Amino acid sequence: MFFRPSVRLVVATTASLSLTPSLFAQELELEETVVVASRLEEEESISRASSSSTISAEDILQTGATNLTDAFKYEPGVSIPFDFAGTDGLIPYLSGGDSGINIRGLEGNRISIDVDGIRQPDDFISKSFEGSGGPGRIYFDPATFAQVELHKSAANSSTSSDALGGAVSGRTESALTLLGPELEGFALRDSVTFSSVNESIHNRLATALGNGRAAASVLYSYRQGQERRNNSFYPANPADFESDAVVATLNWRPSDDALLTATADFYRARSFVDVNSAEGDTGQGIFNTLLTSDDLRERLRFSLDLELTAPTPLYDSLKTTAYWQRAEAATDNVQQGVAFGGLRDYLNDIDYQTEISGLQLQATKEISRHQLSYGIEGSYSQVESSFFRTQRFASGGSIVQDLIGMAPSEVIRGGLFVKDRVRFGANDEFEITPAVRLDHYSVDPENTAAFLSQSNGQEAAAFDNFSISPSLSLAYHVTDQVSIFGSWAQGTRNPSAEELNGVFSHTDTFITVPNPDLSEERSNSFELGLDYSSDLFNSKLTGYYNLYSDFLENGVLLVDNPPGTPDELTTVNRGEVEIYGLEFSADWNLGEQFSFLEGLTVGGSLSWSEGHADDGEGSGDEPLNSIEPWKSVAYLAYHSPSEKWGSTLTATYAAAKDLSDIDDSDGTDFLPADSWLTLDLTAYYQLSENVRLRGGISNLLDEDYILWATARRGTGHGGNGLPNSFYTQPGRAFFLSCDLTF
Repeated sequence: MFFRPSVRLVVATTASLSLTPSLFAQELELEETVVVASRLEEEESISRASSSSTISAEDILQTGATNLTDAFKYEPGVSIPFDFAGTDGLIPYLSGGDSGINIRGLEGNRISIDVDGIRQPDDFISKSFEGSGGPGRIYFDPATFAQVELHKSAANSSTSSDALGGAVSGRTESALTLLGPELEGFALRDSVTFSSVNESIHNRLATALGNGRAAASVLYSYRQGQERRNNSFYPANPADFESDAVVATLNWRPSDDALLTATADFYRARSFVDVNSAEGDTGQGIFNTLLTSDDLRERLRFSLDLELTAPTPLYDSLKTTAYWQRAEAATDNVQQGVAFGGLRDYLNDIDYQTEISGLQLQATKEISRHQLSYGIEGSYSQVESSFFRTQRFASGGSIVQDLIGMAPSEVIRGGLFVKDRVRFGANDEFEITPAVRLDHYSVDPENTAAFLSQSNGQEAAAFDNFSISPSLSLAYHVTDQVSIFGSWAQGTRNPSAEELNGVFSHTDTFITVPNPDLSEERSNSFELGLDYSSDLFNSKLTGYYNLYSDFLENGVLLVDNPPGTPDELTTVNRGEVEIYGLEFSADWNLGEQFSFLEGLTVGGSLSWSEGHADDGEGSGDEPLNSIEPWKSVAYLAYHSPSEKWGSTLTATYAAAKDLSDIDDSDGTDFLPADSWLTLDLTAYYQLSENVRLRGGISNLLDEDYILWATARRGTGHGGNGLPNSFYTQPGRAFFLSCDLTF
């Protein structure tokens, strides 16, 4: 273990115990985090008449989640692709960790991810293998969020145009969420959690203080632990990790109808992996004696928000945001051994950087039965990566190679959206919401000497595109409890700067080169649903059908050269994808219907998808590997009438992923995944007014199972991947947590 014992956990806990309400004239009791939205945010909030949903901070704490996979594991239609470092001894620098978010079969850069409305960096794939092992897109700790919004289609017009398959929006804690809209009083909540699954400690400290006109808040989340123990004879690679996340806000209300908010948001995660799984004979001329991976992921953001709620002829509410953000993902990888009869001692230093600054404006205006929303945004980004390989010799000398992975690029985005939510009918029971989004996107690359050296002199391609994305949503509120809804939306995703001008030279075998003729990906998404909501019973049934065209495909053969001359590969638009499925969720408050069952609730969800892809080369439809097997979740929960204690038992079943559902047409050796069933038990006990104990046992049955979202990403180079047993999920494990609230 390379991390020394940290004092930060002790400092945070001591601070939480010393900052008591006695410091203030008036006590303020805060049992749970309160999510407060402005009038503008209320317009964009989760509606019954859609397939969107939210996950609160309380939900994440209650399950004892140690990562994003745990936080979303009960959400229908959502999975978290996870990459293990060391899945391929031939590509030792592949990184591990949560790589992104999969919504209904789409993932990577096809999902829009933002934190407080500010886009997160694109993934980089030129140094990955089959999309696995890149830096991913998770530059945040979910513990910093007051809530997470999930939009499962491209129908939300105010979302970035990159939301081809949906959007994930994290809303961080602030004085507004901790104190409420009055911004008055004092609040403190400290939660300390131990999880046996990776021997980790997590401390989440949130506090806020306000006098009605001015307020300040700080949230600090600290994690330290080891590798996740799998339930297999094939042990996980030894690992240590540590992360810090801080969100600080200052609020000032100069008048009753204006609010100014300054936010500083910092995240830093470090991990070290001893990559035992890739050591030994690869079977292809390389024998690794030592492989290690030292990874860093860091993001810093500053933003300034101004919200105005005094109605004018142009708006009823207006929010303007100016921001700057810098994100970096770096890997230091050591590879030692024998390669093709000679000694090999490599130090690979890989770095990805994205810096963005921008301005956003969003407004609402209500005119009779029309609720208008409109907005404009612009951003400027600098995107670059570096790859320096130091080859060290036994004599003590060394040489450094510059293996740059893309042309450094400037990216400019501009967008405008307009949405009109119209209510009509005798009781406003009908809703129709037409919307349109206009986007301009350009990439201006720099042809540096390092890039031209890697691309064999082929210059990087500039890109400029204008797109229009319309949508239409309909809703019929049959009664106060029953609603029918439907939507159609067109989505757009432009190629990233790296997809346009990524380069990878593989000795004398192949070289990837830019393609100046790329165009955007397009989608047409359709949804139809039924929602029932009452104090007794809630349920929602949604069916969807999505068509995608001009999918970007990497590594396509462009020039087949004779032996001794590298083949030329590139990225092209050629794929068409069809995805359809059903999602169902329900909750039944038994105590509301039967008095002798007071406190009992049952519920669950079901998600099923099918997907097919056509590469346009005459091979016909093939199964889409990013589609998850169908999954169902059922739970039984009890909360005592006094709210003194409660417990939840959750069962999760996932179907098998058979060979007939897997596309191996490109020669990738995917292994099928068996069906599985797990039981999780969580409970809480309110020890006193200010102290709550939580605990839970996951995988009560000690089930031996793998997640398809992980197993499909570790097949390895040339069949050099690891067996499915390496990807086995943890067996029976527990967590314990203590919450202090003032």
